[in-house]
Amino acid sequence: MKGLKNIKIFVTAHPKTDGSLEQRMITKENAKNVFLVAKGTYSTFQLGTIASLLACHKSSVALQMLYKGIPVLYVAGKDDDNNTLIKNQLAVRVETSQTIAKLVPQIIADAHKRKPSLDKLGLPQHASKNIARFLEVLLK
Repeated sequence: MKGLKNIKIFVTAHPKTDGSLEQRMITKENAKNVFLVAKGTYSTFQLGTIASLLACHKSSVALQMLYKGIPVLYVAGKDDDNNTLIKNQLAVRVETSQTIAKLVPQIIADAHKRKPSLDKLGLPQHASKNIARFLEVLLK
């Protein structure tokens, strides 16, 4: 991530791994702006509350971040175009580190323009009210 030296990058390992691969890569590259979040401290979702961008690969957290207005970058190959978020242009797919270095600053700068509506995400806008109305009718 040499092209992103001015951006702090927090990495969480997949829950089924210990993070040693990520730590070796960070150490090998001497990446001073990349931090591996210790297991059991903060989840990807919790970090998303302070994130400017989520970069992931096939993560369910992506939809949650989009719902919060955080832009999503999928690091995935062309074979992964079947992803609904990518197909509907709600998330950006990248394949190479060069593309990531080029797009991340732009995506962060333009984040306010990219916030999708709840309708576009396929989520109801007034879920609590609708559920309350349904329960009210049901309980009468």
